[in-house]
Amino acid sequence: GFKSGLSSLKFANNLALMGVVQQPTIESLAEWVIDNNDLGCYHGLTSLGFSLPLASEVKNRTYRRAWIQGALQAVYDRLKSILSVDELRRYNFGVIFMKHLLCEVLQWKSRLYEIVGLPQCVVKTTTITNRTYTR
Repeated sequence: GFKSGLSSLKFANNLALMGVVQQPTIESLAEWVIDNNDLGCYHGLTSLGFSLPLASEVKNRTYRRAWIQGALQAVYDRLKSILSVDELRRYNFGVIFMKHLLCEVLQWKSRLYEIVGLPQCVVKTTTITNRTYTR
């Protein structure tokens, strides 16, 4: 349904891109990631090397939010600093763009391993909540 998960986020993001509602903030995305740490955005951050606490490991939501928000802010700031003004405009750079990019990190990482022909033993696979993620 639309109460939680990816469907509600996609719906809200589409409304934001149409200008019906405000664009999401890093704070609001961090809150969403806390509740959806089995999806691509969280795994994109961890694949980039961020060590983020899971709900099963740390019950303090404020603590988890601070860690996730810090990681999101670091990625956002880095992207904003390396993309040209033209690229920022062309990609409609913002929190939504960054979220989409993070969700694709693991998929592209495994594709790049296939393209350059690295041995499969180099790729680490983790199964979380019935999904397999390749790092």
